[in-house]
Amino acid sequence: MKVNNTTLVFSKIISTVQIIFAAINLFFWGVGGIGAFLITEVDIAGFSMTAFFSAIAGVILYCGIKRVKMNKALKNYVNVIGNVASISIADVAECVRISENQVTSEFEWLIKKNFLIDAYIDYSDKKIVFKEAYAKVVEKKQQEEFYKRNIQYISVVCECCNGTTKIEKGKEGVCSYCGAPIK
Repeated sequence: MKVNNTTLVFSKIISTVQIIFAAINLFFWGVGGIGAFLITEVDIAGFSMTAFFSAIAGVILYCGIKRVKMNKALKNYVNVIGNVASISIADVAECVRISENQVTSEFEWLIKKNFLIDAYIDYSDKKIVFKEAYAKVVEKKQQEEFYKRNIQYISVVCECCNGTTKIEKGKEGVCSYCGAPIK
Protein backbone atom coordinates (compact mmCIF):
# COMPACT_ATOMS: atom_id res chain seq x y z
CA MET A 1 0.00 0.00 0.00
CA LYS A 2 1.55 3.24 -1.16
CA VAL A 3 0.45 6.34 0.77
CA ASN A 4 0.89 9.81 -0.72
CA ASN A 5 2.76 11.46 2.18
CA THR A 6 2.43 14.94 0.68
CA THR A 7 -1.35 14.62 0.65
CA LEU A 8 -1.28 13.28 4.20
CA VAL A 9 0.78 16.23 5.49
CA PHE A 10 -1.44 18.76 3.71
CA SER A 11 -4.50 17.00 5.06
CA LYS A 12 -3.21 17.30 8.63
CA ILE A 13 -2.49 21.00 8.12
CA ILE A 14 -5.87 21.63 6.50
CA SER A 15 -7.76 19.79 9.25
CA THR A 16 -5.95 21.77 11.95
CA VAL A 17 -6.70 25.07 10.21
CA GLN A 18 -10.34 24.09 9.64
CA ILE A 19 -10.88 23.13 13.28
CA ILE A 20 -9.18 26.25 14.67
CA PHE A 21 -10.95 28.58 12.21
CA ALA A 22 -14.33 27.00 12.86
CA ALA A 23 -13.90 27.02 16.64
CA ILE A 24 -12.93 30.71 16.66
CA ASN A 25 -15.81 31.63 14.37
CA LEU A 26 -18.31 29.60 16.34
CA PHE A 27 -17.13 31.27 19.53
CA PHE A 28 -17.35 34.83 18.17
CA TRP A 29 -20.60 34.35 16.27
CA GLY A 30 -22.11 32.45 19.18
CA VAL A 31 -21.10 35.01 21.81
CA GLY A 32 -22.02 37.88 19.49
CA GLY A 33 -25.38 36.32 18.67
CA ILE A 34 -26.24 35.61 22.30
CA GLY A 35 -25.07 39.08 23.33
CA ALA A 36 -27.07 40.77 20.59
CA PHE A 37 -30.10 38.71 21.47
CA LEU A 38 -29.89 39.54 25.18
CA ILE A 39 -28.96 43.21 24.90
CA THR A 40 -31.13 44.42 22.06
CA GLU A 41 -34.49 43.63 20.71
CA VAL A 42 -34.77 40.62 18.48
CA ASP A 43 -33.28 41.63 15.14
CA ILE A 44 -34.32 39.03 12.57
CA ALA A 45 -31.64 40.09 10.07
CA GLY A 46 -28.86 40.02 12.66
CA PHE A 47 -30.09 36.77 14.13
CA SER A 48 -30.33 35.21 10.65
CA MET A 49 -26.80 36.37 9.79
CA THR A 50 -25.47 34.95 13.06
CA ALA A 51 -27.23 31.64 12.44
CA PHE A 52 -25.96 31.52 8.84
CA PHE A 53 -22.30 32.13 9.72
CA SER A 54 -22.52 29.79 12.70
CA ALA A 55 -23.86 27.09 10.38
CA ILE A 56 -20.98 27.67 7.94
CA ALA A 57 -18.49 27.46 10.80
CA GLY A 58 -20.19 24.25 11.94
CA VAL A 59 -19.82 22.73 8.47
CA ILE A 60 -16.13 23.70 8.38
CA LEU A 61 -15.67 22.16 11.83
CA TYR A 62 -17.41 18.96 10.67
CA CYS A 63 -15.13 18.75 7.61
CA GLY A 64 -12.03 19.25 9.77
CA ILE A 65 -13.10 16.53 12.20
CA LYS A 66 -13.94 14.17 9.33
CA ARG A 67 -10.49 14.78 7.84
CA VAL A 68 -8.84 13.97 11.20
CA LYS A 69 -10.86 10.74 11.41
CA MET A 70 -9.84 9.73 7.87
CA ASN A 71 -6.17 10.42 8.64
CA LYS A 72 -6.46 8.08 11.64
CA ALA A 73 -8.34 5.50 9.56
CA LEU A 74 -5.60 5.59 6.92
CA LYS A 75 -2.94 4.99 9.57
CA ASN A 76 -4.99 2.08 10.90
CA TYR A 77 -5.40 0.61 7.39
CA VAL A 78 -1.66 0.87 6.72
CA ASN A 79 -0.96 -1.04 9.95
CA VAL A 80 -3.54 -3.72 9.16
CA ILE A 81 -2.92 -4.21 5.45
CA GLY A 82 0.83 -3.78 5.07
CA ASN A 83 2.36 -4.59 1.66
CA VAL A 84 -0.01 -7.07 0.06
CA ALA A 85 -1.00 -7.10 -3.61
CA SER A 86 -4.71 -7.26 -2.79
CA ILE A 87 -6.99 -7.93 0.14
CA SER A 88 -10.67 -8.64 0.42
CA ILE A 89 -12.87 -5.92 1.83
CA ALA A 90 -14.36 -8.48 4.22
CA ASP A 91 -10.90 -9.24 5.67
CA VAL A 92 -10.16 -5.54 6.17
CA ALA A 93 -13.56 -4.98 7.78
CA GLU A 94 -12.97 -7.90 10.13
CA CYS A 95 -9.52 -6.62 11.13
CA VAL A 96 -10.60 -3.04 11.82
CA ARG A 97 -14.01 -4.09 13.17
CA ILE A 98 -16.24 -1.96 11.00
CA SER A 99 -18.73 -2.82 8.28
CA GLU A 100 -17.71 -3.72 4.74
CA ASN A 101 -19.76 -0.79 3.45
CA GLN A 102 -17.84 1.62 5.67
CA VAL A 103 -14.49 0.16 4.55
CA THR A 104 -15.57 0.54 0.93
CA SER A 105 -16.74 4.14 1.38
CA GLU A 106 -13.58 5.09 3.31
CA PHE A 107 -11.33 3.57 0.65
CA GLU A 108 -13.33 5.32 -2.07
CA TRP A 109 -12.73 8.61 -0.25
CA LEU A 110 -9.02 7.88 0.33
CA ILE A 111 -8.54 7.01 -3.34
CA LYS A 112 -10.59 9.98 -4.58
CA LYS A 113 -8.65 12.40 -2.36
CA ASN A 114 -5.31 10.96 -3.60
CA PHE A 115 -4.18 9.53 -0.26
CA LEU A 116 -3.53 6.14 -1.85
CA ILE A 117 -1.40 6.33 -4.96
CA ASP A 118 -1.62 2.79 -6.25
CA ALA A 119 -4.98 1.49 -5.05
CA TYR A 120 -8.31 0.74 -6.64
CA ILE A 121 -11.41 -1.17 -5.60
CA ASP A 122 -12.30 -4.28 -7.58
CA TYR A 123 -16.05 -4.30 -7.04
CA SER A 124 -16.60 -7.61 -8.83
CA ASP A 125 -14.28 -9.52 -6.46
CA LYS A 126 -14.98 -7.22 -3.50
CA LYS A 127 -11.34 -6.52 -2.81
CA ILE A 128 -8.87 -3.68 -2.70
CA VAL A 129 -6.00 -4.01 -5.16
CA PHE A 130 -2.69 -2.20 -4.90
CA LYS A 131 -1.39 -1.76 -8.46
CA GLU A 132 2.35 -1.69 -7.79
CA ALA A 133 2.36 -4.74 -5.52
CA TYR A 134 -0.05 -6.52 -7.85
CA ALA A 135 2.18 -5.75 -10.84
CA LYS A 136 5.14 -7.31 -9.01
CA VAL A 137 3.14 -10.47 -8.28
CA VAL A 138 2.04 -10.72 -11.91
CA GLU A 139 5.59 -10.13 -13.15
CA LYS A 140 6.94 -12.84 -10.84
CA LYS A 141 4.29 -15.32 -12.07
CA GLN A 142 5.10 -14.47 -15.69
CA GLN A 143 8.81 -15.03 -15.04
CA GLU A 144 8.08 -18.39 -13.41
CA GLU A 145 5.91 -19.45 -16.35
CA PHE A 146 8.59 -18.34 -18.82
CA TYR A 147 11.21 -20.31 -16.91
CA LYS A 148 9.00 -23.41 -16.85
CA ARG A 149 8.37 -23.20 -20.60
CA ASN A 150 12.09 -22.89 -21.40
CA ILE A 151 13.26 -25.88 -19.38
CA GLN A 152 14.53 -28.63 -21.62
CA TYR A 153 14.01 -32.25 -20.65
CA ILE A 154 15.83 -35.30 -21.94
CA SER A 155 14.88 -38.95 -21.78
CA VAL A 156 17.42 -41.11 -19.99
CA VAL A 157 17.50 -44.89 -19.83
CA CYS A 158 18.20 -46.23 -16.35
CA GLU A 159 21.25 -48.49 -16.16
CA CYS A 160 19.67 -50.59 -13.42
CA CYS A 161 16.19 -51.37 -14.75
CA ASN A 162 16.27 -50.04 -18.34
CA GLY A 163 13.30 -47.77 -17.58
CA THR A 164 13.06 -44.45 -19.40
CA THR A 165 12.76 -41.32 -17.26
CA LYS A 166 12.61 -37.64 -18.26
CA ILE A 167 14.93 -35.33 -16.36
CA GLU A 168 15.89 -31.69 -16.79
CA LYS A 169 18.82 -31.26 -19.16
CA GLY A 170 22.11 -30.82 -17.28
CA LYS A 171 20.65 -31.98 -13.95
CA GLU A 172 20.73 -35.20 -12.01
CA GLY A 173 17.60 -37.14 -11.19
CA VAL A 174 16.28 -40.49 -10.03
CA CYS A 175 14.69 -43.25 -12.01
CA SER A 176 10.93 -43.08 -11.72
CA TYR A 177 10.76 -46.92 -11.73
CA CYS A 178 13.50 -48.12 -9.40
CA GLY A 179 14.75 -44.92 -7.73
CA ALA A 180 18.34 -45.30 -8.88
CA PRO A 181 20.34 -42.08 -9.45
CA ILE A 182 20.47 -40.92 -13.11
CA LYS A 183 22.93 -38.48 -14.68
